Amino acid sequence: MIWKKMMSFSLAAMLAVAAAAPVFAEDVSVQPISAPNTANSAIAASNGPEGALSANGWFWDAEKTGWFYRDFATGQLKTGWLQNGDVWYYLENDGKMVSNAWKWIDGQCYYFYSTGEMAAGATVDGYTVAADGAWVK
Repeated sequence: MIWKKMMSFSLAAMLAVAAAAPVFAEDVSVQPISAPNTANSAIAASNGPEGALSANGWFWDAEKTGWFYRDFATGQLKTGWLQNGDVWYYLENDGKMVSNAWKWIDGQCYYFYSTGEMAAGATVDGYTVAADGAWVK
């Protein structure tokens, strides 16, 4: 009888502790990901908490609403120019990928598609972009 009461008490205590434990599902701000340019790289999708990485370092931050790239070698967020195969991306000082926008960088103006890919050898919004991605003035 005493054993049965102890077991009941222990079970009740464990349930109380479990009920008080934090639930992280509500706090997750990273969504399942592919990559900014899936045509250019094979990416394994992943789910997880803030900072979950795809196979090549890209991750989506829903709170900051943007793509970021974490360098596997250093563990640091990448900023500035990033080349992925033959595609160039630009990451702001906070690491957020530039997308769907014109951006002045070191005296040159570049256009980045919604995928983050830099336009090159194209006409965007009626403006010519050279093969190196810079706007032709």
